Amino acid sequence: IINAALLSVWLIAFMVMPGLIHSIHNRFIPMSRESFDLFMYGFMGLFKTLFIIFNLVPLIALLIIG
Repeated sequence: IINAALLSVWLIAFMVMPGLIHSIHNRFIPMSRESFDLFMYGFMGLFKTLFIIFNLVPLIALLIIG
């Protein structure tokens, strides 16, 4: 539940205020807006894939067994 909530909050925050998130991160790691968007979407995709593999698949297996 925590991982799903984290992914949801991250996605909503990035959709609602991408300029603010970019400006905050740009202070620490300067990069163009296009590179930042590509990095964030790529990392969100990786996080979602790992969430499915390590959270949903075991849950479904336990529900099938139980």
